[in-house]
Amino acid sequence: IYHIAVKIKAMNKKTVIIIILFAFSLMLGILFQWEEFGVDDAFITYRFAEHIAEGKGFIWNHNEQPVYGSTSFLYTFLLSLFARSGFDIPESSIITGIISRAFSSVLLFLICLLFTDIKTSVTASLLFSLSLSTIIFSPGLETQLYTMLILLTFYLYFAKKLTLASIAAALLVM
Repeated sequence: IYHIAVKIKAMNKKTVIIIILFAFSLMLGILFQWEEFGVDDAFITYRFAEHIAEGKGFIWNHNEQPVYGSTSFLYTFLLSLFARSGFDIPESSIITGIISRAFSSVLLFLICLLFTDIKTSVTASLLFSLSLSTIIFSPGLETQLYTMLILLTFYLYFAKKLTLASIAAALLVM
């Protein structure tokens, strides 16, 4: 434990706060979403992702014409990559949401830090993390991934990393 304490003391305050916020938000996500498999709309995306992973394309039923019935091409394609790699689609979706939400908490802290002090930034991030409605009403949906991409776009824009901000913004329309 002493070695861990020495390493933490050597880190700057901002890094320690980021690690704590990420871990806190991750813990809340795991606590409230782990046993979920997604709200009913998520299963529409899961079905399309499964068919894409099978190489059948963007179809609802086998042997039918391709249709676009998912709310997010990017998220459907991401889940199909997980399925293609042998991972369970609903579990991959929940884990993606939990991790995206944790990164969103950190990004919100970093955005606020550009404009205000550490206390206010931590408060904003904690309020976001403690907002259980964002956990309870979106398991399995693309909401958390897109929230993270929106916050990433703003952070990169405010940090004057415009090329990266453009790439993040482009992912939002997929």
